[in-house]
Amino acid sequence: MKGITVFLNLYPVWIIGSSLAGFLYPPLFAWFSGNWMVAALIIVMLGMGITLEVGDFKKIFSMPAILLLGALIQYTIMPLCGWLIAKLAGLETSLAVGLILVSCCPGGTASNVIAYLAKANLALSILMTTVSTLLAIIATPLLCERQERMSLWIRWGCFKQLSRLFSYL
Repeated sequence: MKGITVFLNLYPVWIIGSSLAGFLYPPLFAWFSGNWMVAALIIVMLGMGITLEVGDFKKIFSMPAILLLGALIQYTIMPLCGWLIAKLAGLETSLAVGLILVSCCPGGTASNVIAYLAKANLALSILMTTVSTLLAIIATPLLCERQERMSLWIRWGCFKQLSRLFSYL
């Protein structure tokens, strides 16, 4: 059991070390795609999940307003920030639409890993990712629809891409 504890305590070292190795020598991870990527995501999420207890989630569920606030911020302030950056950078419409769309997207494994490494509230990060992802099915196409100067084909393409993405779930 001590070996597992040492491994788990060194989890940030494994993440940072492998990231640094891949950055310094990209061919090291060139083989890493497809099913290997899925397996790695499973291991990363399992590694973080092992550090949690049911009580961590109970604390969050006792304050549902915090999840609603997080979702509200995700689908209001984040797209507005994307829009503002696009305006300030003078991006052409297609790039601005892409930036705004990306700013609407929910967090994922990366945000959960950052929360873990920062010793933030990992349970909150995981639940926010879950809530935002479920809301994305409806909210992202609506935000695409609302985006000014967006042509019909971009809106339809956004919806088609999202429906294709969620058909894999």
